[in-house]
Amino acid sequence: MLLNQFPDINWLREQARTNFQNKKGIGNFQLLDSGWPNVVLNTKSNGAERTGIKAPFSIFLNISGKSRVKAGGKEVLLTENNFCIVNKDQFYDLLIPEYAETNTFNIHFGDRLFSEVSHALNSTTQKLLDNPLEELRFPDVQIKSEWKTEKLSNLLYCLSQLYKEAPIDTPQHAEYELLSDVLGHVIESCRKDLRSLDQLNVLKASTRKELMSRINLSIDYMHAHFNTDISLDRLSEVACLSKYHYLRTFREVMKCTPLQMISRLRFNKAQALILNTDKPLSEISVEVGFSELASFSRFFTKHSHSSPKALRKSSSFNA
Repeated sequence: MLLNQFPDINWLREQARTNFQNKKGIGNFQLLDSGWPNVVLNTKSNGAERTGIKAPFSIFLNISGKSRVKAGGKEVLLTENNFCIVNKDQFYDLLIPEYAETNTFNIHFGDRLFSEVSHALNSTTQKLLDNPLEELRFPDVQIKSEWKTEKLSNLLYCLSQLYKEAPIDTPQHAEYELLSDVLGHVIESCRKDLRSLDQLNVLKASTRKELMSRINLSIDYMHAHFNTDISLDRLSEVACLSKYHYLRTFREVMKCTPLQMISRLRFNKAQALILNTDKPLSEISVEVGFSELASFSRFFTKHSHSSPKALRKSSSFNA
């Protein structure tokens, strides 16, 4: 279900609190089941505060502009580059600033879809055959910034095109397929994070969780400021760890250094802009944090073995 404007906040809080037990959607639309339906909120706003809402498993992201999501005692700044997850049954706040228009594309995964996909991805084939409808509680994940992968961006584009082509009567099977692909991709990313947590060379689970939380705070900062000059001192300060302890733990968890991650973020953003927009290379250079085009060209060529100019020639915007 696609919504192009936020529903009444009091109605939504009550429906979320009762988990849609009355099977009523927007405009008294009759739902097939109780529980959250699949909802995609593609809205444009110059200021909004959506607070105290009990969520299904959800991802929050923007096509353009900025917003903030608060949940589980954490706050994440969202731009067009990243997203964050809110766990099922957590309360969240969505805050959109007034100074510039923000185009959101938030996905609330319906209870049935979430149950089916998470069960399928976390069970053996034999178990799926024996208990195809078993309810499975997916472990809660930490609220943090996640960088949009190319795969996720492509899936979101396909979903937006589906709604654009059939805004009123979107085929349910097509919507289900794309939403399940998006959810599956996100769950796989969550499972990777959980495996990283288990790899920390710390005995106590509570200590591993706290260390991961602090590393994630520094990654949140990288996602929000990747195109600025970020020092190791600043990152360790954000993580509330000594510089050496932070660097050692980051390497252990992420299998790279903080500097390598920042470089990867800059490169991925630059590559996407070169291939998918017609922005001048000089403008892209500044957008990803380089004051001189020559420095940007050397950086990009080092990471891809192809110059920005050569890649631009191969892009669809140069065809």
